[in-house]
Amino acid sequence: MSFWDQFKGVSREAWSRWAIQLLIVVVLVGLWRVLRKINGLLPWLCAVLAGSVILLSWIYHRGEPAMMTPLVEKLAPFMPTEKSDEAKRRAGR
Repeated sequence: MSFWDQFKGVSREAWSRWAIQLLIVVVLVGLWRVLRKINGLLPWLCAVLAGSVILLSWIYHRGEPAMMTPLVEKLAPFMPTEKSDEAKRRAGR
């Protein structure tokens, strides 16, 4: 099977995922440059804020990638989780 046959066999779903990912990267690079023109610290502050929101979401919903599980396991006892909130709601009723 030639390269061209393999290339034609890629589904539209895969191409659309690649296109969306490329668009996200382009938008993030542009946003980084705009924020850097405003203030050199601002893009880093936004990156830390976005990373914190993602990490807290992973801890609350326990939907982290497998490679992040050890970190989330260490932080989870100190943070509220979806299961602990459900238990509190049931006990309150």
